Amino acid sequence: MDIKNPMLQQAAQAVEAKVPPDLKNTYQRIILAGEKFMYSPKTHEMMMKQMSGPNPAEAAGEGIAKLFAILMKESKGTLRMEAAIPAMTVLLCDGLDFLEQAGRIKVDEQLLAAATEEMGSDILQMLGMTPDKLQQMMAQRGQPAAQPAGIVNGAQGG
Repeated sequence: MDIKNPMLQQAAQAVEAKVPPDLKNTYQRIILAGEKFMYSPKTHEMMMKQMSGPNPAEAAGEGIAKLFAILMKESKGTLRMEAAIPAMTVLLCDGLDFLEQAGRIKVDEQLLAAATEEMGSDILQMLGMTPDKLQQMMAQRGQPAAQPAGIVNGAQGG
């Protein structure tokens, strides 16, 4: 990945720095699979068309969310979210940089923030996460593992 825009480069590096060491390999594989899809001669034009809609932030966010769905399907649902979400964010930076280098858009902080928000929102929808479910999950994060999440898993036969 060769991101030229310094702001996008910095954003990608900041995201990558937060990937836990035990997930770095998984993260790298997701990046490689995403880049392969984004830049494959068979799919590149479709991907760039998707990311070049009238609202660049929305189009780019949706495009990367759709890429996430494809990678989830290809992995048969085994993608680790702790590695996949940062990888998709970096792929978003890569895609935005590509569009900027091609002269299609001008990336600034607002565009990056809006595209990241769109991508995150679309991915959460794909995962069946409603705002209420997300709020519950965030509230449970600070609790020990044996708390309500364990009860829910037990009720589901997990």
